Amino acid sequence: MIHVKPSIDVQNRSRKLVAHLAMMLTDLRIDTQYTEHGEPLTDESRTTEETQERDRRRRFIAEFAPHLRKVEQIKLEGGIPRDEKREILRALHWCPLKKVVMIGLSFPAGNTWGSQGFQLKALDPGQNIDSNINLEDEDLDGILASYRRGFSISRGFQFEPDYGWPAQAPLLQTIALHHASTVEELKICGYNGCPILSFQTPMTAPLLNGLRHYDNLKQLVISLWLLTWYEDSYRDTEIIQSWLDTRSPSSTALAVVTPPTSPMREHPVDPGQFPNFNPRVAPRQEFNRWAVALKTRFSPSALAYRVARDMGPYLSPVAKERPGGVKVRASFCLGVREEGRSASDIFDLEIRIGQDDQVLEYIGPREEGERGRWWTKLEERRWF
Repeated sequence: MIHVKPSIDVQNRSRKLVAHLAMMLTDLRIDTQYTEHGEPLTDESRTTEETQERDRRRRFIAEFAPHLRKVEQIKLEGGIPRDEKREILRALHWCPLKKVVMIGLSFPAGNTWGSQGFQLKALDPGQNIDSNINLEDEDLDGILASYRRGFSISRGFQFEPDYGWPAQAPLLQTIALHHASTVEELKICGYNGCPILSFQTPMTAPLLNGLRHYDNLKQLVISLWLLTWYEDSYRDTEIIQSWLDTRSPSSTALAVVTPPTSPMREHPVDPGQFPNFNPRVAPRQEFNRWAVALKTRFSPSALAYRVARDMGPYLSPVAKERPGGVKVRASFCLGVREEGRSASDIFDLEIRIGQDDQVLEYIGPREEGERGRWWTKLEERRWF
């Protein structure tokens, strides 16, 4: 495709349109071509079509985004490389962002599972490694070095696009430099590489520590990986059913405990016969280890405290001390897992984390597509 330079008239009209939108646009949603392999750190495509798509995205970043001044909500959809997400949010430096949504197949803030997901594989033997083959390793030494140097931004900040992902601050830390004082809601959703509940890898803390700078944060929505592999099989179906039973008023799913019983008397009692105090007359209760694990690891209350224990330390103490604390919505992906197929049912657990990482309240887990939640979500989101 041959690029034809626009006429002077078209250029002038384009500038006027950009200037108008710069002072009028408050909600911004950016979408691109979906990639089924997850979002890369940077786009190194070589085909003609892919390079043209990259050029269009980067023209938007360089020639449109820096002019915006009123954007309060931004949604970055899947398919956008991580460095371009970073540059878009840097370009919006002068906007009073209140809500930042980042969605992808891969966890937008970074990969906590290591190269090709090997650290998850060590915890989850049933994991299909092929689905994580494109996960890129994070530069842990480079990130730690950036923390030692500290982070700052010049008063006379001028945006210049800078692509690639060298050793540098993690994404949440960079966003905090530009928008931590105004952001009230963060949504970081993508399951490949997301934090593993109750099993933090060496990359988890460096990638999430930037959350401590968001003093005005009221709500955090984040993908968390729930390990459901137990005794050589996935227990997703049983876990989901236990959640549904807990919430259903008509459920009869109660724990049935058989009380000890005495043996039937075979003969009349002889006054000259003494009772046999056999300590084993009562049948031994069979110990169901999975039932115990289901209660202590996967019940709603157990999950609420596990999420608070994992996420609480990363939240701003200032935000947690406010009345009601910080609402954290942990998003889990469960469902039937078959060879070559990942789980696809999303369940959300909402909790409020207060001072000293206390759980103030919790709701769920609830299905994302639950009828009442679905309509409420549509009504509140507008077109966004």
